[in-house]
Amino acid sequence: MHITPNETAEIFKKDTILYNVGKINISYIEEEIRDEWVQFITKGYITINLEEIPFITDISNSDFKTRSIVTSFELGSNYFTEPTTSDQFTDAYKFLDGYFLNDNYKTSLDNNDKTLILEGLNRSTKKAILTKIP
Repeated sequence: MHITPNETAEIFKKDTILYNVGKINISYIEEEIRDEWVQFITKGYITINLEEIPFITDISNSDFKTRSIVTSFELGSNYFTEPTTSDQFTDAYKFLDGYFLNDNYKTSLDNNDKTLILEGLNRSTKKAILTKIP
């Protein structure tokens, strides 16, 4: 994960590269194919420091020809089961909220379909590389 801090960056003050940040597990995929476009809705969770944080994403600009899509990861609605104040947020949540969630990503697969490359379009994360593990 390559992060370039912006004016709201709290954790990282310089360009930073992180390795093996966590794990993403996808538990649900729904797809709808229309002409040359396909829409995917995925749900799952991100594990960082043994904490599981649910996410949902709607990938709606898929292009079969370029194998490139634009998507955004959002926090799953079941993460906060009761009202929570900001001083109760975990470090894992603060990290994901500040540097991964709610950004738009240009997303592409490598040639062997085992590596997903997310290029951040709006916030601090410039690139996140996700590798499929058995």
